[in-house]
Amino acid sequence: MSDYRSNPEYQRQRRALVRKHHPDAGGTDAELIEALRVLDESWDRRTRLRRQVREHRPSFISEQRAEQAMDAAEQAVGMAENLARSAGRFAGNIRNTVMNKLPEEFRRGYREGDK
Repeated sequence: MSDYRSNPEYQRQRRALVRKHHPDAGGTDAELIEALRVLDESWDRRTRLRRQVREHRPSFISEQRAEQAMDAAEQAVGMAENLARSAGRFAGNIRNTVMNKLPEEFRRGYREGDK
């Protein structure tokens, strides 16, 4: 599963994560470890899926077409994941905005109902 570690794209992504999350750059050890774990998991999954496609590809589908389909699928999944993250942040921002505009008495009662 570690055959991706020599891939220039993997190395570029790893370096970017280290620059962003390294404790010397203002990050924490935990952030860096988690970011690298997520990166490795995604590349492990990608490698595993590509291996499965190569092993089970019907003979009438060319290897090049199968690779193109995998590339397109990875891009679509990446866009969907980014959209989901953005939607979650947006929903949280809306909730905070609405809660801040409500009268204090209502917010207090709402918070007590959460317990």
